[in-house]
Amino acid sequence: MSAETALVELLTSDPTVAALVGGRIYPNMIPQDAALPAIAYQVLSSEKGYTHGGPNAGKNPYVQLTIEGSSYASTMAVCAACEARLSGYRGLMGGEHFEAIFLENEFDGFNLEPAVHTRRQDYRLRFKES
Repeated sequence: MSAETALVELLTSDPTVAALVGGRIYPNMIPQDAALPAIAYQVLSSEKGYTHGGPNAGKNPYVQLTIEGSSYASTMAVCAACEARLSGYRGLMGGEHFEAIFLENEFDGFNLEPAVHTRRQDYRLRFKES
């Protein structure tokens, strides 16, 4: 299982995130006709681990969540739930051993047509590939 799939499993297994977005978590982009709020995830970079002996099982991908909602309050509620579930997480999920997940950056956006509030969260994932 990939780190992205495990990350989605982490989010969908959280009761607060699930209550807010249900199964509306998409790779790369949120479809235009999707109900809101919803989440998209993208891998921004995929840093590999190395030691003096060469490649190791460590990986440090940088993943961005794009959270969209029809109101600022609904968008921020999903953001808070994602941060509560992911930031500082350590453990096994979806066959991947996460050493740590860190929220490193957040920023807002807005689309006028249709009116959609957006916030992006950038997470650094540290895990060992199984």
